[in-house]
Amino acid sequence: MKKQVIFFAMTALAAIVFVSCSMDDETVSDERIAVKFAADGSTDVQTRVSGDSWERGDPVGIYMTEHRSTNVSEGYANISYTASGYGTGAVGFIEAGTKIYYPQNGNAVDFIAYHPYQAGLNDADWTYRVNVGDQNSLTAIDLMRSEIAGNNSAGYDKTYTGDVNLRFRHRLAKLNVTVQAGAGVGNLYGLTVTIKGMKTKADFNVKTDVLSNERDPYYITPKQTGSYKYESILLPTSLNGNHEVVFTVGGNEYTWELSGQYGINGGRLAEGTMYDYVVTLNKHAVSVTGTITNWSSVNGRGNAVIR
Repeated sequence: MKKQVIFFAMTALAAIVFVSCSMDDETVSDERIAVKFAADGSTDVQTRVSGDSWERGDPVGIYMTEHRSTNVSEGYANISYTASGYGTGAVGFIEAGTKIYYPQNGNAVDFIAYHPYQAGLNDADWTYRVNVGDQNSLTAIDLMRSEIAGNNSAGYDKTYTGDVNLRFRHRLAKLNVTVQAGAGVGNLYGLTVTIKGMKTKADFNVKTDVLSNERDPYYITPKQTGSYKYESILLPTSLNGNHEVVFTVGGNEYTWELSGQYGINGGRLAEGTMYDYVVTLNKHAVSVTGTITNWSSVNGRGNAVIR
């Protein structure tokens, strides 16, 4: 009889231990709070190349860092997320594989993100390889980086229930050119546009937000986006006589020197800035008018007209 009592007691104890462990497992699981991300949709940080809106599937890389530090937290370095929808407002992001969770110990964290995602970046090497030589897909070369998202300097932890708003900024320059026929030029049929003298490759440190090691100058063919409308994303640079846009039509070449009389104001392509120009091809000259805007602005504040 004593043996039977002992057996029941041991069985009951084992059951208690099992239930306790199960409850602990559930508690640990419940404490794994996934981070929710969105792109800030305020008017001063619109970020997309086309229509100032995100496109579904746009890939971003995200780092979770210790609060007020760039030390990676929980091993979440360069985690791939993609835009879940379209639009100019706040657009959510979903994980492309690995999901980011807040630290279970309650520590506060910050986030650094960039677009477009590039494999190979990690905790030890944050170097993004920039290459603007191929302009066929502008979204694929539209390098952007978010400000460190810090929740008003408080950081984020597992008690935070809202979206982490990533505020992206363009890190390259954009040149838009509309071409029209002027005096002595009958039509623009067969027009080709080539940008010369621009370096095509560089290194961008996602951690420090620094672009460096610009190299490999080569001809760049801008993307045609409309009737004699051409767009290109270029490395920020100080301009000189080697930086030209060459228009070829009807067997004739017309050259626009970007640092010349009708060139870019200030003699520099600045990061995060979009340059809109109308280029008129005349038989013996090229005339240019243009507008410079902050690329991140959708309402055109601070425009400067060059004539």
